Amino acid sequence: RDFCNKATSRISYSLGDVVFAEHNKADAMMFVTQGKCQYFGKYEKRGSTVKLGEWCSEAALWTDWEHVGCLQAMVNAEALLVNAAKLVEVVRKHPRVSPCTLEYGTSFVAWLNEQSEVGRLNDLHCIDRPTLDIFVTNAFAVQVQFDEEEHQTAPTPPALLQRLKEKFLRRSDSSASAASSTPSTDIDAALPPPPAPVPQQ
Repeated sequence: RDFCNKATSRISYSLGDVVFAEHNKADAMMFVTQGKCQYFGKYEKRGSTVKLGEWCSEAALWTDWEHVGCLQAMVNAEALLVNAAKLVEVVRKHPRVSPCTLEYGTSFVAWLNEQSEVGRLNDLHCIDRPTLDIFVTNAFAVQVQFDEEEHQTAPTPPALLQRLKEKFLRRSDSSASAASSTPSTDIDAALPPPPAPVPQQ
């Protein structure tokens, strides 16, 4: 709820509007919630369509980012923005989600540097599924470890970690249907309640 109220906003574009241009500083991640846009990347020969449920500029959340391409509305369109600076403010107020957020962001920046080395930088979401799977697994592992230390509980079974990861990835796959409505972003709800403390012997 805190995330929705403080870190997100909606914006509308008319046909032909330039959403962003190359070298503009990015301060938000963008989800298309209506219509579609055309992206022309610095390293791309042809444009790419960004349509309902797809997103771009995720790098703005995790590092100082300048756009490496141009995005233009192909029709009247709407988008949901996640402001990077406000996201940081929200995460700082919720220590429980800080470890997994930091872990995912660190992994994303490392992947971004690899893309830069091979000349594949762009503003679109283009992480392959196996790589995303690793990011999510590591992020949840860090989160669960934090909870165990915080509550001094027994280690979480690997099967539960796997279910958490699959739940997150299913949400990622269904983003097209979810993007058109106000998302549920109570991050704590993504994790089960902490298990009961282990009785002392």
